[in-house]
Amino acid sequence: PFCPKNLGAHPFINREIFGRIKDYQLDGIIGQTFLCCETWSGELYILNKELKEAGVPMLRIEREYASDSSGQLQTRIQAFIETLLGGAL
Repeated sequence: PFCPKNLGAHPFINREIFGRIKDYQLDGIIGQTFLCCETWSGELYILNKELKEAGVPMLRIEREYASDSSGQLQTRIQAFIETLLGGAL
């Protein structure tokens, strides 16, 4: 929702994410951060632990701003979706 550098942002970010998981009955989420953004990397690390405790899988993607690895990204996302569906694809 907004940058976690804002003080006190973590509870708001969690409410938003967990609210959407409930509202949309999500089976898992994909979290993305850029390699140069330590703030979001830390936020996703904490969020990943909290999602695990709640039983919600998360695919964490760290990438550079300019990247030509779309094929690798597509493979990782497809594998994540297959795990959510129990290999049904």
